[in-house]
Amino acid sequence: MDNGEITEDEYNTFKEKISKKEKPNPLLRPHQIIIFAISIGWLAIGIRQWIVLSKWDKRYKLFKENQKEIDKKFADDSDDDLDDSSDENNSNQSDKKQPKS
Repeated sequence: MDNGEITEDEYNTFKEKISKKEKPNPLLRPHQIIIFAISIGWLAIGIRQWIVLSKWDKRYKLFKENQKEIDKKFADDSDDDLDDSSDENNSNQSDKKQPKS
């Protein structure tokens, strides 16, 4: 013992103490369970939000397509109205220019 070495009996006692000590299950530590549960919760919320936003995006694209079609129809109708009114204006102006008999 003077030179810092341990005896065989001390070694065996130390070995028994270490081997008898039960190692805790790493998955059952409370702080790890809490962290894991919070992570799973946030992951679930994120997936749900992604699904909701994907559905909303599809509906919005459909809305924009329908809006373009309706705007195009209104534009065509207003062009027809402008053409009709310009034809009427031209015919009225030509009637005014021609002397009545």
